[in-house]
Amino acid sequence: MNARQQSLTTMVDKHARAVLEAERWLWAHPQTGFTEWQAHGYLVQRFEALGYTPTPAGNIPGFHADLDTGRPGPRVCVMGELDALDIPGHPEAVNGIAHLCGHHAQCAAMLGLAAALREPGALDGMSGSVRLMLVPSEELVQVSFRDELREKGAIRYFGGKTEFMYRGFFDGVDLSMMVHQGGPARADGVIFDAIIGCNGCITKKIVFKGRTAHAGANPNMGINAQYAAMLA
Repeated sequence: MNARQQSLTTMVDKHARAVLEAERWLWAHPQTGFTEWQAHGYLVQRFEALGYTPTPAGNIPGFHADLDTGRPGPRVCVMGELDALDIPGHPEAVNGIAHLCGHHAQCAAMLGLAAALREPGALDGMSGSVRLMLVPSEELVQVSFRDELREKGAIRYFGGKTEFMYRGFFDGVDLSMMVHQGGPARADGVIFDAIIGCNGCITKKIVFKGRTAHAGANPNMGINAQYAAMLA
C-alpha cells in the first residue's frame, strides 16, 4: 500500500464508528421497496450533517448527492440500496421484514464514503465529480403493490434503478458502481471480486384468463387458466 492509499484508508477508518452505528440503525428499521422512508430520512439527515445537499426523488424514497472536485473529468456514481425483504420467519424481523440481502451494510458503507470524501485532502489528485446515490426497491418483491403504484402513476418502473434512470438521476453519469456482500471467500483466498451486473430489471406481467365449463359434460368448452399458467 502506497502513501496515498494509506492516507485514504485512514480517512475511512476515522469514521468507522459512525458506519457501524448506521449499520445497526438501518438493520433495526427495515422496509421493503418504495416504502423505505425511515432509512431515507435517517440518511438525508446524516448526509446533510456532512455538508451535502441531497436531491430527493420526490414521491418515492431515495436521493443523490454530488461532490465536485472542481476539475473537469467524468462523473462517477456510487450506489447503495435502501430496501429489505419480507421474511416474517426471521428472528430479528421487524413487522415481518429483515435486511437479509445486506442492503443496510451497503448504505452504511455509502455513509462512510460520504464522510471520508469530506476529509481534507481526500479529493487531491482526483478530477470530475462523484454522485452518491441511495436507490430504493432493488428486490423484486411485492409486485402487486408496485403494480398498484404504477397504475396510480406514482412510478413508471418496478425497479428503483430503472425508475431513477427514467427520472434523470443518471443523466451525465459516466460510470456507476456499487458494493454487495456475498458468500464466503473462495478457495484461493480472494474475498473481493469486481463483476458486471446489478443494473436493474425488466418486469413483465402476464394474466391468464380462463373460461368456465361443465367439467364432466363439456370440458372441451372451457379454458383452465391454472393449467395454462403451469404449462407456460
